Amino acid sequence: MEVNENAFDLLGVTPEDGIARINDAKDDKSWVDEPNESMYEAARETLTNPRKRLQAEVPWFLKNSNSAFSLMNEVQNCRGADIRLVVQKIVALDDEYKEALQEESLNDIYTDIIISRKKAGISADIEQADIEEALSQLLEEGAKAAIDTLLRKCSTQEAAQIGNVIAKEMIQPGIGKYPKKYGDCIRFFIDLYNMKVQNELDTRSEKIQQDIEAAKVYTSVAQLSPLFQEIEWFDYLAQPLQLYFEDQGQADKQSQSEDIAGSLRKLSLFYHNERQLTELSIAVTEKAMQVFAENPKVLQQLQEDDEILKQQVQVKPLTDDLEIVFVQVARFVDRKKGKEASNSVQIMSHKDQWVSALHRAASRLEQLSPSEKAAAAGFLAQAYYTLATACTWADMWDYAYIVAKEGLIYARQSGNQEIISEFLSALQYYSKAPSVGNEVRPCSSVEEFERKKAEKRSRESKGCLIKIVIAAVAFIALLLFLGNSDGNTKSHSSPKSKVQTVQPSYSKPKVSEEKKKPKTQNVQPVPVPAVPAPSPATVPAEPRSYGNPKIASPTKVFLAFHRMITNRNYRGAYNCLSPDMKDYVGSCDAWASGYRTTVASIPQNVNVIEQTENVAKLSFLLLAVDRVGSSQQKRYFRGTCTMIFYDGGWKIDEVLGDWL
Repeated sequence: MEVNENAFDLLGVTPEDGIARINDAKDDKSWVDEPNESMYEAARETLTNPRKRLQAEVPWFLKNSNSAFSLMNEVQNCRGADIRLVVQKIVALDDEYKEALQEESLNDIYTDIIISRKKAGISADIEQADIEEALSQLLEEGAKAAIDTLLRKCSTQEAAQIGNVIAKEMIQPGIGKYPKKYGDCIRFFIDLYNMKVQNELDTRSEKIQQDIEAAKVYTSVAQLSPLFQEIEWFDYLAQPLQLYFEDQGQADKQSQSEDIAGSLRKLSLFYHNERQLTELSIAVTEKAMQVFAENPKVLQQLQEDDEILKQQVQVKPLTDDLEIVFVQVARFVDRKKGKEASNSVQIMSHKDQWVSALHRAASRLEQLSPSEKAAAAGFLAQAYYTLATACTWADMWDYAYIVAKEGLIYARQSGNQEIISEFLSALQYYSKAPSVGNEVRPCSSVEEFERKKAEKRSRESKGCLIKIVIAAVAFIALLLFLGNSDGNTKSHSSPKSKVQTVQPSYSKPKVSEEKKKPKTQNVQPVPVPAVPAPSPATVPAEPRSYGNPKIASPTKVFLAFHRMITNRNYRGAYNCLSPDMKDYVGSCDAWASGYRTTVASIPQNVNVIEQTENVAKLSFLLLAVDRVGSSQQKRYFRGTCTMIFYDGGWKIDEVLGDWL
C-alpha cells in the first residue's frame, strides 16, 4: 500500500457515503480479492469508527489542496543516483509539510470533514485540535516512511551526497538564526541518515584513531596522505550531522568528530614538541582545521595552535639566537651576593657573543610580518632584560644601562605595556649609578657605547705613553746632570741610595675603606678599569632586577615571577606565592628542584579576565624551554592564574591549565 492510499481509496467510497455503503463496498472487495480480506476489514473498521475515521478523512481532504502526500510517494520512488532531483523532492516535501500545518489549511479540512460527516450520517462531534493532532501524526508517519524507503535504496555514498547537499543548502546558511529555512522533513532526514551511517562512522572512527597512533613515526607529509583521505571521508559522512547539531546547539552529539580532532591535535603537538617536525605539525593542524571547520569549539583551538606553530617556524632562527643568551647567562652568571667579581669576568668574556646574538635576532625581527613581529619583539626584549639584569650582579651598571636602553626599543615594538614599564623602571634605577654618567647616557646602542669606550682607552693609552716618554727623558737628563756634577764623565749611573726607578701605575684612584663596600652588599674589586664600582651613596645596596612585587599590579607580579625563574632567582620567585600555594608546593628548595632543567619560562598574551580589590584572574600562554639531555625542548602551556592581594602585595594562589 502506498503512503497516501487510505481506507476510502481501498474500498472505493467517499467521505459522504454512509455506513451501509461502506459495508457493501467492503463485501464487494473481499469477494473479488479474498486474500486481502483482512485489509478491507481494517479499512471498514476505520471508516465506521468516528475517532479512527480521521486517519482517512484528513489525507483525503488534504490532497485536494496540498501535495504533501503525493510528494511522499515521489520521494520514496526517487533513484538515489539522481542526487539533485532527490534533494528537490525532499525540500518540496518539507515546504508542503509546513504548509499543511498552517491554520488556514486546518480550518479548511475541519470544515470539509464536518460537512461530509453530516451528509454520511456519522457523528461530527470533533474539535479542530483533533484534526491538527491527526494531521501531524499522519504527516510525520508518512514523511518518515517515504524518507526511510529512499535511504534504504541508496548506497552509503549516495546517502552522504544527498545529506551534504541538503545540509549545505538548507542548514548551514542559517546556523544559529531564526526562523529556520527547513522544517520537520529535513529533521526526519537527518535522524534517519544518522541511523544509516552510524555503524560506518563507528568503524572508521576506530580505524582513524589507530592510524593516528601509527603516524607518530612518519617524517613527511606524503606519508600522512592515506590518513588524511580516511579523515576526509569520515568527515564527508559526518558533515550533515555536524552542521545540524551545530545549528541545534547539540555539540555533545559530535563526540566522534571531537575525539578525532583531539587526537590529530595531539599528533600535531607530538611532531612539534617531541620530534621538532614543525612543518609536519602545521600540515596536520591545517588538515584538522579544514576537516572540522563545522565545529566552532574545535576550530578555534586549532586556529590558535596554527598561529603559534607558524609563528614558531618564522621566528625559530630568532629564538635560536636568543636561547644562546638565556642559556649562557643562566650558566655563567651567579645571581648571588659576593659573586660580583667572577660574574664580571664571565660577562666580559662572553658579552660580545651575547650582544652579537641579540643583534642577529634583531635583524631577523625586521623580516617578520606585523602579526609575528610583536610576539617576537617581546621575546627579544626579555633576552635584553635578562642580560641587563645579569650585568647588575657584576656591578657593571654602565653595561646594564646601555643594554636596557637598547632593549627598550624592542619592548616598545612588542606593544606590551608591562614589559615597557619594566624597562623604564630599570633604566631609571640603573641611571643612579655613578658609572652611568654623561659618557654613557647619550649612547643609543651597545655598539656606540663600545666604540666610545675603545676611543677613550686609546686616548688614555696615548696619554700614558707621552707621560712615560717625558719621565724617561727627565730621568736621562737627571743621570747626565748627576754625572757631570761628580766630574766623572765615564760614569752614567746614579747612587742607588739616592735614586729609585719608578714604574708607571695603572691602578684605579684610591677609595677610602669606608666607601669600598655598600652597607648591605659584599662587593669584590672588579678587574675592569673602565667600570668603577658604584658608590653606595647613589646606588641602592642590592641590584633590583624586577622592581618591588608588593606594589606591582597582578600582571606585573606574574611576569616578574617567570622572569625570576628564567634568571634562576628561585627565592624571589617563591616569595611571589601565597601562603596556601607555598604549603601546596612545599619548601623553596623542594619547589625549585622542579625547575632544574628550565632554561626559560616566558609568559605571552597575559590578560586580566576579572579583578576585584583582593582577587585577580589572569589568562596566559607560557613558552617553556627545558634542557633534555644535550638538546632543548620547547613547549607551550595555556592556562589561568588566580592571584590574591595579601600582606600588601599580589601573590600567586592557583594556576590551572594544560600543556599544548
